Amino acid sequence: MTEGISSITAEVVKLALDASVMQHKVIANNIANANTDGFKPQTLAFEPYLRQLSEHIAGDGAEQSIDEHISSLRNQLNNGEGLLQTGEQKVQLDMEMAKLADNTLHYKALLEGLSKYGSLLKMAIKEDVRS
Repeated sequence: MTEGISSITAEVVKLALDASVMQHKVIANNIANANTDGFKPQTLAFEPYLRQLSEHIAGDGAEQSIDEHISSLRNQLNNGEGLLQTGEQKVQLDMEMAKLADNTLHYKALLEGLSKYGSLLKMAIKEDVRS
């Protein structure tokens, strides 16, 4: 079961990284089109999808079912299903820059977590080899 948990953890973090990359692209697009007449800023609302996955994992979801759910969410992300119009009529550059900085920190934190997770696995493998 630990192997399944390891696999799921890595896949969820990878999905969150993919969502963060998409968010970065959306914010960059908003900034690039700040002076374009008629452009309405967008946002990526992917948190509800991740929350739904979290609830599925916490429930009685089987490993295969969880893998399928993650795959489905990745497809939804790639198809742009989480993209929404913000309702704003104009891009607010200061807000977009703040979102960009926040997203960058989020991405770095996810990478750091994945790196530490990998280090733990590496250490466990080394200990197993020594035994």
